[in-house]
Amino acid sequence: HPNAILALGMSGHPGSYEALVAYPLPLQGEVSRQTYRALIALQTAMGHLGRQDERAVTWLIERLANPDPDPAFSFRALRGPRLARELRAQATAAIALSGSMRARDTLLELRAERQARSLSAVSLSPATLDKALEQLDRIRTEGPERVLTSPFSSSRRAEGAR
Repeated sequence: HPNAILALGMSGHPGSYEALVAYPLPLQGEVSRQTYRALIALQTAMGHLGRQDERAVTWLIERLANPDPDPAFSFRALRGPRLARELRAQATAAIALSGSMRARDTLLELRAERQARSLSAVSLSPATLDKALEQLDRIRTEGPERVLTSPFSSSRRAEGAR
Protein backbone atom coordinates (compact mmCIF):
# COMPACT_ATOMS: atom_id res chain seq x y z
CA HIS A 1 0.00 0.00 0.00
CA PRO A 2 2.75 2.55 0.72
CA ASN A 3 3.96 2.35 -2.88
CA ALA A 4 0.43 2.79 -4.23
CA ILE A 5 -0.09 5.78 -1.94
CA LEU A 6 3.14 7.34 -3.12
CA ALA A 7 2.28 6.68 -6.77
CA LEU A 8 -1.06 8.44 -6.33
CA GLY A 9 0.65 11.53 -5.02
CA MET A 10 3.38 11.50 -7.62
CA SER A 11 0.88 11.05 -10.45
CA GLY A 12 -0.76 14.39 -9.74
CA HIS A 13 -4.07 12.93 -10.94
CA PRO A 14 -7.04 15.21 -10.18
CA GLY A 15 -8.69 12.52 -8.02
CA SER A 16 -5.57 11.71 -6.02
CA TYR A 17 -6.27 14.06 -3.13
CA GLU A 18 -9.66 12.54 -2.40
CA ALA A 19 -8.24 9.01 -2.61
CA LEU A 20 -5.36 9.86 -0.30
CA VAL A 21 -7.42 11.53 2.43
CA ALA A 22 -9.91 8.65 2.31
CA TYR A 23 -7.20 6.00 2.86
CA PRO A 24 -8.01 4.25 6.14
CA LEU A 25 -5.15 4.44 8.63
CA PRO A 26 -5.96 2.82 11.99
CA LEU A 27 -3.80 5.05 14.20
CA GLN A 28 -4.57 3.66 17.65
CA GLY A 29 -2.33 1.75 20.02
CA GLU A 30 0.79 0.07 18.64
CA VAL A 31 0.69 0.24 14.84
CA SER A 32 2.30 -2.22 12.47
CA ARG A 33 5.27 -1.47 10.26
CA GLN A 34 2.94 -1.48 7.26
CA THR A 35 0.63 1.12 8.83
CA TYR A 36 3.54 3.35 9.81
CA ARG A 37 5.05 3.08 6.31
CA ALA A 38 1.65 3.98 4.83
CA LEU A 39 1.45 7.06 7.08
CA ILE A 40 4.90 8.26 6.01
CA ALA A 41 4.06 7.50 2.36
CA LEU A 42 0.85 9.52 2.73
CA GLN A 43 2.76 12.59 3.89
CA THR A 44 5.33 12.21 1.10
CA ALA A 45 2.57 11.67 -1.47
CA MET A 46 0.88 14.87 -0.32
CA GLY A 47 4.16 16.72 -0.82
CA HIS A 48 4.44 15.51 -4.41
CA LEU A 49 0.75 16.15 -5.04
CA GLY A 50 1.16 19.68 -3.71
CA ARG A 51 2.83 20.66 -6.99
CA GLN A 52 -0.57 20.21 -8.70
CA ASP A 53 -3.13 20.42 -5.91
CA GLU A 54 -2.98 23.19 -3.33
CA ARG A 55 -5.21 21.15 -0.98
CA ALA A 56 -2.30 18.79 -0.38
CA VAL A 57 -0.13 21.72 0.72
CA THR A 58 -2.92 22.85 3.07
CA TRP A 59 -3.13 19.30 4.48
CA LEU A 60 0.60 19.31 5.25
CA ILE A 61 0.55 22.85 6.67
CA GLU A 62 -2.15 21.71 9.09
CA ARG A 63 0.10 18.90 10.33
CA LEU A 64 3.01 21.29 10.76
CA ALA A 65 1.03 24.09 12.40
CA ASN A 66 -0.95 21.90 14.79
CA PRO A 67 1.13 18.86 15.72
CA ASP A 68 -0.28 16.46 18.26
CA PRO A 69 2.41 16.33 21.00
CA ASP A 70 1.12 12.97 22.21
CA PRO A 71 -0.23 10.87 19.32
CA ALA A 72 -2.80 8.18 20.17
CA PHE A 73 -0.55 5.54 18.62
CA SER A 74 3.03 4.35 18.78
CA PHE A 75 5.40 2.55 16.49
CA ARG A 76 8.04 0.48 18.25
CA ALA A 77 10.24 2.89 20.24
CA LEU A 78 8.54 5.93 18.69
CA ARG A 79 5.85 7.25 21.02
CA GLY A 80 4.71 10.50 22.58
CA PRO A 81 6.77 13.60 21.81
CA ARG A 82 9.48 11.55 20.09
CA LEU A 83 6.93 10.17 17.60
CA ALA A 84 5.36 13.61 17.20
CA ARG A 85 8.76 15.14 16.34
CA GLU A 86 9.48 12.39 13.83
CA LEU A 87 6.10 12.81 12.11
CA ARG A 88 6.57 16.57 12.02
CA ALA A 89 10.06 16.18 10.52
CA GLN A 90 8.61 13.85 7.88
CA ALA A 91 5.88 16.40 7.10
CA THR A 92 8.56 19.09 6.80
CA ALA A 93 10.49 17.04 4.24
CA ALA A 94 7.24 16.26 2.42
CA ILE A 95 6.05 19.86 2.17
CA ALA A 96 9.38 20.83 0.62
CA LEU A 97 8.57 18.49 -2.28
CA SER A 98 5.67 20.72 -3.25
CA GLY A 99 7.85 23.67 -4.20
CA SER A 100 4.91 25.84 -3.09
CA MET A 101 5.39 29.42 -1.95
CA ARG A 102 2.82 28.78 0.81
CA ALA A 103 4.98 25.86 1.93
CA ARG A 104 8.06 28.09 1.86
CA ASP A 105 6.29 30.73 3.96
CA THR A 106 5.27 28.06 6.46
CA LEU A 107 8.83 26.76 6.75
CA LEU A 108 10.13 30.29 7.24
CA GLU A 109 7.54 30.87 9.99
CA LEU A 110 8.59 27.65 11.71
CA ARG A 111 12.23 28.72 11.52
CA ALA A 112 11.38 32.15 12.97
CA GLU A 113 9.48 30.49 15.83
CA ARG A 114 12.45 28.24 16.46
CA GLN A 115 14.85 31.21 16.49
CA ALA A 116 12.56 33.10 18.85
CA ARG A 117 13.07 30.21 21.27
CA SER A 118 9.41 29.32 21.47
CA LEU A 119 10.39 25.67 21.67
CA SER A 120 8.02 22.85 22.43
CA ALA A 121 8.23 19.09 22.70
CA VAL A 122 7.66 18.86 18.95
CA SER A 123 10.01 21.64 17.81
CA LEU A 124 11.99 20.91 14.68
CA SER A 125 15.75 21.25 14.53
CA PRO A 126 17.25 24.15 12.57
CA ALA A 127 18.99 21.62 10.32
CA THR A 128 15.66 19.97 9.44
CA LEU A 129 14.11 23.30 8.52
CA ASP A 130 17.16 24.51 6.59
CA LYS A 131 17.36 21.28 4.60
CA ALA A 132 13.66 21.46 3.71
CA LEU A 133 13.96 25.10 2.63
CA GLU A 134 17.01 24.28 0.52
CA GLN A 135 15.22 21.43 -1.24
CA LEU A 136 12.06 23.49 -1.77
CA ASP A 137 14.08 26.31 -3.32
CA ARG A 138 15.93 23.89 -5.60
CA ILE A 139 12.64 22.37 -6.74
CA ARG A 140 11.31 25.86 -7.48
CA THR A 141 14.39 26.96 -9.44
CA GLU A 142 15.61 23.75 -11.09
CA GLY A 143 12.33 21.85 -11.33
CA PRO A 144 11.29 18.61 -9.62
CA GLU A 145 12.37 16.44 -12.57
CA ARG A 146 15.99 17.53 -12.12
CA VAL A 147 16.14 17.73 -8.32
CA LEU A 148 14.26 14.51 -7.54
CA THR A 149 15.94 12.30 -10.13
CA SER A 150 18.07 9.58 -8.62
CA PRO A 151 21.78 9.73 -9.47
CA PHE A 152 21.41 6.06 -10.41
CA SER A 153 18.55 6.51 -12.87
CA SER A 154 19.05 5.98 -16.58
CA SER A 155 18.05 9.59 -17.36
CA ARG A 156 20.91 10.91 -15.20
CA ARG A 157 23.40 8.53 -16.81
CA ALA A 158 22.20 9.65 -20.25
CA GLU A 159 22.69 13.32 -19.28
CA GLY A 160 26.24 12.61 -18.14
CA ALA A 161 27.05 10.84 -21.41
CA ARG A 162 26.23 13.94 -23.47
